[in-house]
Parts: sequence; structure tokens; C-alpha cells
Amino acid sequence: MWVLLPLAGLVLWGGYGITENLWYDEAYSAALVTHTPWEIVRITASDVHSPFYYFLLQIVWRIFGPIMGFRCLKWFSILAMTGYMLLGKYYVKKFFGEKVSVWFLFFSIVMPIMLVQSGTVRMYAMALFFMTLSELLMLDLYREPSRKKWLLFFAASVCSVYSHTYAMLQMFFLYLIFLAVILYKKRYELLKGFFICGVGVSVLYLPWLFVVFLQLKQRTGGMAGADAGQMIAATMWDCFTEWFTALEKPVWPVFYGEAALFLFLCWKGAGWMRKRRNCIPGLGVLAIALTIAASLAVYLFTGQGFFGRVFFPGFASVMLLYAVGMEQLRSRIGKGLVIAAALVCFVLQYRSELELEYDPGLQTWKDFVEENVQENDMIMAPNVHTLYLSVFCPDTDFMIYMYLPGNSPFRAQVFSDFPQLDRFAGRQATLWYVCAEGETPDFLEGRFTWEEALNFHYMYQDFTVFQLSPSAL
Repeated sequence: MWVLLPLAGLVLWGGYGITENLWYDEAYSAALVTHTPWEIVRITASDVHSPFYYFLLQIVWRIFGPIMGFRCLKWFSILAMTGYMLLGKYYVKKFFGEKVSVWFLFFSIVMPIMLVQSGTVRMYAMALFFMTLSELLMLDLYREPSRKKWLLFFAASVCSVYSHTYAMLQMFFLYLIFLAVILYKKRYELLKGFFICGVGVSVLYLPWLFVVFLQLKQRTGGMAGADAGQMIAATMWDCFTEWFTALEKPVWPVFYGEAALFLFLCWKGAGWMRKRRNCIPGLGVLAIALTIAASLAVYLFTGQGFFGRVFFPGFASVMLLYAVGMEQLRSRIGKGLVIAAALVCFVLQYRSELELEYDPGLQTWKDFVEENVQENDMIMAPNVHTLYLSVFCPDTDFMIYMYLPGNSPFRAQVFSDFPQLDRFAGRQATLWYVCAEGETPDFLEGRFTWEEALNFHYMYQDFTVFQLSPSAL
């Protein structure tokens, strides 16, 4: 199992890298890498992301995009997850033994949030790799410090804090925990390397920290008189829904099964730490808990919710707690029941994810555009959540009604004045309107008539496409 599990993870996650299906957030990444590096900085600075991931993704896109299309973007995440598995195979084994390493790898494959994020075209898999490397290097430095390890730890820390804002928060708390351990254990010889790395990472992150403060300021709204306790409870529910299944398409038997496994294995993991007087697995989980607390404070300040995926970079700590919990469990029957429950949840969640990855709706949309949309035609979208379909039609002109947000990477003309549509009045071109099912282009009434040309489902949404015709003058 120790030999085969990383390969099994690569094969299973590889099932996500065969199609070009992308949902909105993934399409955001796919659109962003087509911009210049300066535009990537500008767009991410007006949103909530760091440009680091998109710079790396753009390199992948320029090298492999002409050959693989959007698949190469998915494989970037899949390979980052494979790197994480190799850390679990070798680095976790070094400190905790082969059995713990095997359980670490097993739960890293079958945990629902791992399945959801492993092939997603987002920064989370990359952040998981760098955060896990940083945490294991902390342990390695505590046991056997060396200049080479300090340099590697510094580089991994910089990559971690630039991966995601919440990864930066979690790394901050990990540094505080590391400092507390150094002082408590009187390992003062580590302080020099610790402060050099800490100050260096802080200095390098300062430029983007200023951007983060501006981003928070733009979103400051507080709870606006709402019931803060109720909203926080709902947000935490969403958070755990994403941990134990998938927020956008939950599989409820998986959620309840995984929640039970979480409580049981954390309890057994706590027993392992108490028995061996080794609190290392709990320190990483403590960093996640502190990050959640800080996130709730940000939520109260800005009124902006958060989801379980933003804590995903530190999930190696949860997997380590699972692993030592399984080692603490001595009963073969008990282990068999845990394995069976985890595998049943895995199968149900994996089937759900594959249904999304192989959703035929994208091909329906592509076929429609190819067969019906002519060279001079224009496709109009009411907002960016339908405009994202434009990434699949790079040679077709798109238009958005009224306003294109500054943090949108999707390319489109902005329609804000009816005379802009005059060129369609002579029927030399056709105007198409794509929107969510149930919506219609009512604002064009009196100037255009419309009829439904296509209705299709794609991943999480139902779409309707209308063909517009100029009204008789």
C-alpha cells in the first residue's frame, strides 16, 4: 500500500484531467492566464487573490495549452496533489513510521474535499503542497536543523503565503506555534534561523499585504444589522459541508458518514497524542482552528463569507490526525469498519464528481455555437456568471449588459446604450442572449423580439439561449 497509494491517487485524480469541463471559478482561472502578467496583477489586486498561482498557471498554459487545451490546467493541480502524496509517502514516514504514512495516504485519497479540489483549476492543490512542505520542514528543523533546510523552509513559506490569503493567515499562526515550541523546549539555537525566515517572508509579502488591506477595506460592510450568530452558524455549516462532501453538489450520506469518521478519528488521534506525549498532529490542527477564528473575525468586519476550501491548504494536519488515530485503533474489526465507511463515502463522492467532470452540457454549448453562431454575430450575457461560457468560444464576440467588473478576466464588449445595437437592426448579424434558465431579455422589449433557441444544463447551472430579432419599425 505504501508503494501503490501515490500511484492510485494519480490514476484516480487523472480521471479529472481528461475533459475540458470547467465551472465558473475554474473558468476564471482559465480566462485570467490569457492576460498579460501586469493585467493578472491588476485583476487579482481588485479581487481577493494573489497573482502567484496564475503566473505559474500561465507558464503551464503557454507550454502545454496549444496541445492539451484546458486539460493542462487541471493537470497542474493533479501533479501538485501528487507532490503532496510523495511528501506523505517519504516525509511523513520519516517522522511517524510507515503505518502512519500509509493511513495518511489512504485518507488523503478518499477524503471528499481531497477529491473535489485535486483536479480543480484553482490554487488550492498548489497551496496544499507548499503548506504541507512547510509544516514538515518545521518538524525537520526542530529535530535536525541545517542551513539547507532553513533555505528550503524559507522558500516554501514564501510560496505558501502567496498561494492564498487564508494560507497566509495559517502560515502566520504556524510560525507563532513554532516559536512557542522553541521557547517552551528552550531550543534557543533555532531562534536565529526562525527570525531570519520570519522577517524575510514578512518583507517579501509586505507589497501584497498592502493590497490585502485594500481588498478588505473595499468589502467592509459588517453584518449590516443581520443576526451575526445565525449567519456565522450558516457559514460554518457551509464550511463543514465542503470538508465532508461538496458545497455546490452535496451528497448527504457522504456528509454524515464523513462527519462521524471525523469525530471518531479525531478522538482516537487525541488518544494517540496523549499516550505518546506527542502533540505534533494537534499543533497543525490548532493552526487551522486559529485560522477559522480569524476568518470569522474577518467575516464580521467585512460581511464576506468564507468556505471550507479556503482552509484546504492546511488539510495535511487533519490527515495526519486521522492517520495516528488509525494507528491508535487496535481492533481489526474497528479498522475494517472505518476503512469500509471511508471507501463507501469515497465511491459515492467520486461518482458525483465524475458526473460533473463528464457533463455533456459543454459539448451541447460548443455544438450550438459552431452550428448557429456566424462570424459577425454577437452573444450577450447579463452578468459574468453566464459570460464565463465565453472561455469555450475564444473566436466569438461577446457582450455584457451595463457593466463588466474590474476583477473579471472575461473578455467582452460592454453594452450600456441601445444605439450600440444598431448594427443588428439590418439583420446582417444575429444577436444571441445567454442567461440562467427562467430569465429573459425583458430590457430589450420594444426593440427586439426573441425566441428560445437552446436550453441546456451544464455542471451546476441551467442555461437558456435566445435568438433576438429586431422589432418591426
